[in-house]
Amino acid sequence: MNIHGKCIMIVLSFALFLGVLAGCTRAESSATAPVVTEEEVVLTIAGGWLDCRALDEAANAFSAKYPNCTIVYEYLQDYYKSLEKRMAGESPVDVFFTTNIQDGSALLPYALDLNNREDLDLSDTFDGLIENFMFREESGENTKLYAIPLGAEMRGLYVNKTLLSSLNLDVPTDQASLLAACAALQEHGYIPFHGNPGNFAQMLIYPWICNLITNAGDPQAAHDRVDACEPGLSEMFRKPYEFLYLLVENDYYDYKTVQSDLGLFTDTTDEAYARNFLNVVRQGDTWMKADDMGRVPFLPSPISLQTVINKTKEDYHSEIEYVFILAPVGENGGYAYLSPAHGIAVNKLSANTEWAVKFLNFLFQPENNEAFAKTFNVIPNTKEAFSYIKTLYDIPESYIMHLGQVTFSYGFYEMLQPSLTDISKANNPKYMGTDENGKLVLYPFGHYMEELEAAIQERQKK
Repeated sequence: MNIHGKCIMIVLSFALFLGVLAGCTRAESSATAPVVTEEEVVLTIAGGWLDCRALDEAANAFSAKYPNCTIVYEYLQDYYKSLEKRMAGESPVDVFFTTNIQDGSALLPYALDLNNREDLDLSDTFDGLIENFMFREESGENTKLYAIPLGAEMRGLYVNKTLLSSLNLDVPTDQASLLAACAALQEHGYIPFHGNPGNFAQMLIYPWICNLITNAGDPQAAHDRVDACEPGLSEMFRKPYEFLYLLVENDYYDYKTVQSDLGLFTDTTDEAYARNFLNVVRQGDTWMKADDMGRVPFLPSPISLQTVINKTKEDYHSEIEYVFILAPVGENGGYAYLSPAHGIAVNKLSANTEWAVKFLNFLFQPENNEAFAKTFNVIPNTKEAFSYIKTLYDIPESYIMHLGQVTFSYGFYEMLQPSLTDISKANNPKYMGTDENGKLVLYPFGHYMEELEAAIQERQKK
């Protein structure tokens, strides 16, 4: 479908008989009746999604409170290239969705600094998310904020309940039940885990790796050890590395067969992941569902992928039932690791910056942000984020952490990634070794621990 400059009119203005709006405050948010002002305003919000139901709902609620403000969502193809052009055009967008805006971003010249604005109230948001979107200046000070996280992203596991139920298997709750399910799936001809090796380990076990730091007996000491890249640091991460190796060693994760024989997960876009998970296949020039069973039991991916999966289910009338869970890789279950999801920013060239800030105030009131996050499929950006997760997944708070707790003076995950990716590829003949008889074999687990330790020591030298 070719759609250029698609605008979705969210609400129609309607007249009410209340007084003139004086400003956007917490007191106003508690009022039950809509607020009327004299001016008529059109607030344009740009995004890269064909539609954004979460925004539709928030805009409807906002315009019920401010009926003279019409919100228009503008979908832009080739989003970031198109957005930069629209920012400085004759009719620039007012608000835009974005990733974190830091030095070097093409959007930095257009983004309004939202830090310490008297008319913006972020008192109910989660500090751990806001801090990670603060602009990192050369001086080391974080004094500017160009975008606000709409919520928190979280890695987890998509489970094909329909497929598991057909084999009388329950959704796993811990490492033992996960491995038992893998063995049963394999006996019935399924490869349990799917996904691209470039991010498979990041999605599956990185929360566990982070939890070993934040849930150590002395978290600050553990943080300092990692930050200093102390010799022998690799031993801290032995258990998750061993688990990843076990999956590959037993062919519970076999990306080569999945990609070569099944043709899955070579395309890493969200749309392709959703189609692969729901067994939507290409037939000639069209896509159609192959069945209502699927062939992907477990798929590690972020929680926000649900938005695309749900739309794909709807578009292709799939009856596959699935659930998103915290990947139960630990002895007692899974771990919740929060990082900022997409953010929202204001164009400083807009003629409607005050109205844009009014909308942000509305969007980041806890009840409104929880409603938005539920439809947007992220964790709400509220002070109660941890309590929300504890209730949702029935886990102790010690199993929950956020990016700020595992942020170091260097790229921590980038240091781990080569060894994690190499383990993920270990059962591909291209990356295997040979025994004394010339038979292909996996490199022993110690090979990968040595690789990790070498990367740590190389980082320490810098």
